[in-house]
Amino acid sequence: MTVVTTENFDTSKFELSKMQPNKTKSKDMIYVNFKDDGKSGPLFYQIDGKLPFGLTNYLKGRPKDAPIVITASTSEYLPINISDEDQVNLKAIERIVIDRLAKDSERIHGKKKSREDIEDNFSSPVKEAKKEGFNGFINIKMYKNNGYYDNPERGIVFTDEDDNVLRATPENHLKVFPKGASVTALIRCAGVYILGAGTKNVSYGISWVPAKLQISTKSGYGFQIPELVKKTKQVKINVQEKVNEDIDQEVEQQSDLDQEQPKEQESQSEGDQQESDSDDDNDLLDDLDNIVETTKKASVKKAPVKKTTKK
Repeated sequence: MTVVTTENFDTSKFELSKMQPNKTKSKDMIYVNFKDDGKSGPLFYQIDGKLPFGLTNYLKGRPKDAPIVITASTSEYLPINISDEDQVNLKAIERIVIDRLAKDSERIHGKKKSREDIEDNFSSPVKEAKKEGFNGFINIKMYKNNGYYDNPERGIVFTDEDDNVLRATPENHLKVFPKGASVTALIRCAGVYILGAGTKNVSYGISWVPAKLQISTKSGYGFQIPELVKKTKQVKINVQEKVNEDIDQEVEQQSDLDQEQPKEQESQSEGDQQESDSDDDNDLLDDLDNIVETTKKASVKKAPVKKTTKK
């Protein structure tokens, strides 16, 4: 199995199967494969992103401001924020699919259809960001198996950053897929579907489903060592407390000096005291700079979903 990433993405290696009826017979399917080293297999793509708001679903007639209700009978998606490069790659796959649908439109529908007509009726799971400065996202289709979204028997596994297995259900999905969590996702293209082939209400789309998800709720996961960050914050607090203690002591000493020394020496004392303050503060700032520099250099390597060796 070859996993496609931004590093080995190559549109010339994608292959589309012949159209075939789906098991439910309610739609026709075209499967997208990836050919590497002379071998063709299912298309797996790996992304690193964030979970913007956990699971969601689309129920007809539900008001926009109505709460999302997830039960055993509802159909869910998992939106994942993706990078601009991933968004470009996934859209490139869709263009290949649309070109193929346009080329075979006469065989599929009994009459020729334009590429524009097919594109207008194509449902893409890849969505652009609605606000500037935000990432786009992809909707991953989440199927249930005996009440669980994961299915280890079929290789669909969810884990946390320590590789502990997570079992996701409609009841605990908010804990397994919390808002803002980081995720490394290996997703599989489930195929291109054609609904109502040969009719006026024909529609097309492409589905992606999870293979493996590694979810982390740790702050700075993949970029910083949390223990070091915590320790650094505590050191900074201790340094600030030391500064406050020094200031209090210096105020008391200055008050005593004011009472004991003549007025003509006040200006000299203040100048000496300011120089002492500056030296102490510079020492403390040097300590803080060293701590911050250590933190910046600290990094942790994520345990990403395993990839096969690139060609």
